[in-house]
Amino acid sequence: FYNNIKYLKEFNEEILNNVNLAIHVVDKDFRILAVNDELLKLNKGKLKKEKMINKNLFDVFPFLKEKYITKEYEYVLNTGELFQTEERTEYENDAVYTSTSKIPIKDKNGKVEKIITVMKDVSNQKRLEEELKDSYEELRLTYVKLKELYKIKDNFLSNMSHELRTPLTSIIGYTELMLDETVT
Repeated sequence: FYNNIKYLKEFNEEILNNVNLAIHVVDKDFRILAVNDELLKLNKGKLKKEKMINKNLFDVFPFLKEKYITKEYEYVLNTGELFQTEERTEYENDAVYTSTSKIPIKDKNGKVEKIITVMKDVSNQKRLEEELKDSYEELRLTYVKLKELYKIKDNFLSNMSHELRTPLTSIIGYTELMLDETVT
């Protein structure tokens, strides 16, 4: 029985550590029960698993309290519903964008006893989105400038056409007059 439980524990840890998502599990008192290697990577290796397990989530990550993430966890505890967010977090002078799901785990009575938090680092996507927005804005400004230049070109051609037509009309008229042989 002990070997079976040990095997299942190792199996679960293997699954947890080989998922490409950062995961941590907390109990209803926000005590961290489990973390995976991807979460440690997301924290740039600044935290060790041993320093996190059995510690309060908000003691380990104090910036979560500042961002009112406690309300999200309380919502999941009180409603038993999944909570999803996308957030930007300043962590150690580095901006990290994450897509986060807080998933309730309920006991037999339907009360939330644990919350699994699954985070995906979407920093690269957000940076690309920002670059795309910047490129779009630059393209829009270029388009506006081109429209202005097109108007200037049209005005220039219209003015030049008028300026050339006026003297040419006189020249053509006088030329026809001079070609007429009856002129004295």
